[in-house]
Amino acid sequence: MIKTCVCMILNYNDAKTVKELVKKINRFPVFSHILIVDNCSTDGSYEELQSLSTKKIIVIQTDKNGGYGYGNNFGTQYITKYLNAKYTLLSNPDVVFSNDLITRFIISMEKNDQLALVSAVQLDVDNHPIKDLAWRVPTSFECAILHSAKLSKFFQTNYKLDLSESEQYVDCVPGALLMYNTEKFLEVGGYDEEMFLFCEETTLGFKLKNKGYKSLLILDETYRHEHSVSINKSIQQKSKQLEILFQSRILFMKKYLRASGFMIGLTKFFQNRSLKKLQ
Repeated sequence: MIKTCVCMILNYNDAKTVKELVKKINRFPVFSHILIVDNCSTDGSYEELQSLSTKKIIVIQTDKNGGYGYGNNFGTQYITKYLNAKYTLLSNPDVVFSNDLITRFIISMEKNDQLALVSAVQLDVDNHPIKDLAWRVPTSFECAILHSAKLSKFFQTNYKLDLSESEQYVDCVPGALLMYNTEKFLEVGGYDEEMFLFCEETTLGFKLKNKGYKSLLILDETYRHEHSVSINKSIQQKSKQLEILFQSRILFMKKYLRASGFMIGLTKFFQNRSLKKLQ
């Protein structure tokens, strides 16, 4: 028997935020299980989170901290092996959402066999829609000029969304809260584990699109994201976050877009200029 949906939460040194989320969603009937994946925390989070364990709430730990993609792939494989869930809701610890929203996700997925991923409009802490609600898979040139203030404004990859509509197919969505078909996610290889952090959403969007699957953004439903609490706690320096982002972007360009040496060089030029501005 397939149990429809598992909520998966990846934790790294942020047990307090995870516990607050689990308290809010534990009684959501839409979830057969809540799976907490501790990504080898160094602050005793794993031991602290064990206190949440019930028949519904499962706490596991990765064998290493291989980054965001590694941790979520590890958890998804566990879901396939032990929990037999058709759908996985991937949730950051620092988000707020409703049972009705997740039910809507499942209804949308059940209507379309080619649909592999679904999300909704992300709100910031002030309940305003964020700028990057969804975007196209960028070209090599678009990746290269992302940090050029003069050039990037002429080449926008974000969709111009009409929020009066109910939904729209897109390439990529933010990773704070999304649902994917567990089998289809693993079929395309899940997240790229060479990327420690950042660019995972674009890479996953590329892989799903390349396989012929669709991603859907529901425009008349929302969830709230609390300022990327987890990332800012684990990597406090903005310059370090940028360095990791740049490494992931270069990897995406080389591995998936097959970018030329010229485009890689152009990308590094603009990236170095951005880092110098922070110094």
